[in-house]
Amino acid sequence: MTKLRRVLKSFRFISESKFILYYSLVERIFFFLFFLIIARRFQVDSYGELITGFAIANASAIMFDLGVPIHLQKEISSGKNTDKLMPSVLSLNLILLPLFLLAALSIGVFVYDIPMSLMLMICTPVYLFSGSNLISKALAGFGDFRSQFYSVVKTRVPLLVFLAAFYFTGQSSPFPYLIALTAGALAQLTMLLVKLRIRIKVLPGFVKGVSMIRDLIIVLPLGAAVALNFLYDKIDILLISKMLGFSESAIYSIAYGLFKAASLSYTFFLIPALSKISYFSRRKSAVRLYLAKYTLIIFLICVFVIVALVLSADIFVELLYGEKFNESANILKVLSFATLGMGLNNLFGVALNGLGLYKENLYVTFSGLIINIILNVLLIPTMGIMGAVIATLATEYLVLAGDSYYIKDFLRKA
Repeated sequence: MTKLRRVLKSFRFISESKFILYYSLVERIFFFLFFLIIARRFQVDSYGELITGFAIANASAIMFDLGVPIHLQKEISSGKNTDKLMPSVLSLNLILLPLFLLAALSIGVFVYDIPMSLMLMICTPVYLFSGSNLISKALAGFGDFRSQFYSVVKTRVPLLVFLAAFYFTGQSSPFPYLIALTAGALAQLTMLLVKLRIRIKVLPGFVKGVSMIRDLIIVLPLGAAVALNFLYDKIDILLISKMLGFSESAIYSIAYGLFKAASLSYTFFLIPALSKISYFSRRKSAVRLYLAKYTLIIFLICVFVIVALVLSADIFVELLYGEKFNESANILKVLSFATLGMGLNNLFGVALNGLGLYKENLYVTFSGLIINIILNVLLIPTMGIMGAVIATLATEYLVLAGDSYYIKDFLRKA
């Protein structure tokens, strides 16, 4: 009975941090609806091309943010002097912009034959959202989730109205959708900068900021881990697009999108986890108790999600995306069994970062990426999309084993 009460008490933070939950829900629901509208409006191969373009742009953006947003949140929540950290962070973000664009455009245009104009329109909102993520992490370090929530609501709701209008008027070009997305991204970034400006000096001299970038070298392992983790998440779509074509990647992405959407059931538990574990990091007993509670919670949620997806995959796919994506239902049923691995990996990955185990997180993530690529290359040619599904299942649980090993090793050391 006592254990049950302790588990129930863990839910109290929901009311204390309600804006974390609201922000996460609005953000994820928006992008789910955005890609849902795109999937229903365009042909399967066109949707696959757009999904591939976004995967390339997002992977490039993550690669060149170097893990700085997470480091920034950790440092602020730990009480560090942000007036010295922020100039270098913002200057670095500006310096890396040309590298981001060069990488994304080169891969999209020359490797996947995506038109230059389309890739450029995809890259623009992605970069702006990357900037918003940086500022959001800083505000999260201050515990200001209210501003993040209001910024996402005030920009996403009007944006959805425009997107719905384009859809119902039969707009058949992707550019109006992407232009609207860019406007919304710019508006959100502006609102967040205004809020952060109240707390710290966010408009430092560029030269001064550049001179302080060397202080961020310590986050390179974290940045590499974050980039590799995201690439691992998107490598299936990139490989399927290259090896099987855009149509096949579209079929897979629908199933994978619903699989990831199921993470809404537990993701909001993880949003404050980085700050909390960073705060508890010197008290291993507190870290151990925190992880034990949320491991149980996420385990129970994931088991329920697996059952729900297996039983209702056909209904979800046809109702949301139409008959042209019916093939995605069977893929989703098998993919759903990776939910538990994904849920616990998210928790343990945040824990590794919060405990400052950046290199360990990098080792696990890099190993997972390599294993995933090898399995995909071996299985996709012979098994098609289902080969990518099996590769995802195997990799999620192998990564979970690696995360668990390093966390146990840290907690074991007195």
